[in-house]
Amino acid sequence: ESEALLYGSFMHSAVRRVNKLIQTLTDKHELGIDEVKKIYDNEYHKNTYSFDIYQRGWTCLLDYAEQTFKQSADIFQCEYEVAIDIADGDKTTKLMGIIDRIDSVEGGLEIIDFKSGALLPSRSEVDNDLQLNIYAALVKKRFPEYRIWTSVWSLGAMRKTKVEKDLTKLDAIEDYVVGLWR
Repeated sequence: ESEALLYGSFMHSAVRRVNKLIQTLTDKHELGIDEVKKIYDNEYHKNTYSFDIYQRGWTCLLDYAEQTFKQSADIFQCEYEVAIDIADGDKTTKLMGIIDRIDSVEGGLEIIDFKSGALLPSRSEVDNDLQLNIYAALVKKRFPEYRIWTSVWSLGAMRKTKVEKDLTKLDAIEDYVVGLWR
């Protein structure tokens, strides 16, 4: 694996642990920087990286935690598994994915995918992202009463790009995926 993939995996794990900790708090401002630092150091020490990578990752995670605290994020689910069964004759195949985070927002749900890089995708890129559209279609199927947004949170850029989904377009996603499979 490349250093970039290993870094992304390690950052993803640290973000997941911070999210799970946030979910357990009754007051979103209870979590201190020391706790975030312990999470980061624990994940970092599982790997061997340069000091530059250590600093970059710590800055990204701390910024992420601070933004999440300021926004008092209402985390609905972390690491939420979604799946679609694809039937082909008498065989069935399961396509599975794990959504990084889902927040309760503005009368709906926001599907958030974390990226460790510094590139911030455009609204169009987020809106047309196949992975996010599959996630959105499956979440819509499970929670049809909600509006749905998809977001990419770029840890390196320290920002996210958020797009509200046109729910009528999501109906075609499952058929598209089955077509790709076939």
